[in-house]
Order: sequence, then structure tokens, then C-alpha cells
Amino acid sequence: GDEFVILFVSNNFRMKGLNYLIRALDKIKKEVHHPFKLLVLGRDRKGPYIRLAKKMGVSEEIVFAGLTDEPEKYYGAADLLVHPTFYDACSRAVLEAMASGLCVVSTNVGGLPYLLDHEKDALLLPTDDASEVVRCWHRPPTAAECQRRLRRSLAFQRPNETVERLDRRRIAQLPQ
Repeated sequence: GDEFVILFVSNNFRMKGLNYLIRALDKIKKEVHHPFKLLVLGRDRKGPYIRLAKKMGVSEEIVFAGLTDEPEKYYGAADLLVHPTFYDACSRAVLEAMASGLCVVSTNVGGLPYLLDHEKDALLLPTDDASEVVRCWHRPPTAAECQRRLRRSLAFQRPNETVERLDRRRIAQLPQ
């Protein structure tokens, strides 16, 4: 249909920030007025999140798909990956989503700020700030915008420059 499909992938819903995403969906539903579905992929206790979704009035917009051996099918069906993690050394979900052509909204923690540039490769937002996720939704990215962003991304077009950029960042962080 016409629904915008948001994908969330994790086997640890608490650490990856599903509760903050559900709270953001409440604000998105009230402010953006565009039909959407959140597709939750992975295994964890879903009961607390179903209760939170009901409390926030977004339970009809969330589908818990469980664990799968074919995550690429879900990446292909989604319009956007939202990964509001509190810690991720190197998020496989984010890398898989980008390799699948999805735009990514994540947090500026762990290894992601070293691998990705905010507003160039992905949107890297502060942790636990649902209002920032809502701000991104006032103009959801189109598939064409995502593809343009990916084509410009050093990670996909010039991998040697990405390695050099990461090396420069690491060297700059070493004690002098």
C-alpha cells in the first residue's frame, strides 16, 4: 500500500532503543499524518513493547515479525531503518540496511560516528531524543534521495578513501 515502512532489527530491544522508537512513533502519528508501519525484526521479549505501543496509541502500526533466516527480504520491503541504539561497536543492521539501499536513522554512539558522516551517509541523532526522530519525519526521504545519498557515500563508491578517512580520524585521536 501507501504506507511508509520503518524497519527495526535487533535481538536486544532494550539496548537498541525500541522503547524510544515507539515513543517517537506516537509523535510521528500526531504530527506527520502519513500512514506508516514499524516492522520489528528479531527475537526478544515483545510483551513490554506491545503494552507500551498500546499505551502510546500506535499498536496498530507495529508488526513483530520475529527472527528470520532471510533478513534481506525485510530490508527490501522497508523504506527506512531506524536504529536508536545506546551502544553498538559496529552495527550489522545499519551496514546491511545501507547495502540494501535503505536510508538509515541511528544514534551517534559506538562505532557508527567513526564509520558514517551525519547527514551524508546516515542521520546520526543523539540517544533517547524522540523529538529528533520526529524532526526527520517532517520530510521522509524518498527512495530516489536514498539512492543519491548512497551513490555519494564514500563507503560505497570509493572504499580506499573511506579507509584513509577512518585512519586519519584514528590518528587524530591518538595522544600526542
